Amino acid sequence: ISLGDPTCSPPTALTPASITYNSAIVGWTAPSPAPSAGYEYYISTSATAPIATTSISGVTSGTVNTFTGLASSTTYFVWVRSNCAG
Repeated sequence: ISLGDPTCSPPTALTPASITYNSAIVGWTAPSPAPSAGYEYYISTSATAPIATTSISGVTSGTVNTFTGLASSTTYFVWVRSNCAG
């Protein structure tokens, strides 16, 4: 039985920082301690949260990510999780 890494907490306070007609900058607060492998994010036009088998959109080491190439007049949903691999 694997209980996971008890020192790997999720990021908090996911906040859009800047939104234009085709891009968005989203930031979050790092947990303490911050994950050594950074963060994984998922962006979708569906409000349905990703599940374990969902393909992740990307990985970043910082607490801010810029999403580009977005369609104007479209609502997007973003999820970010700590990357606790390894």
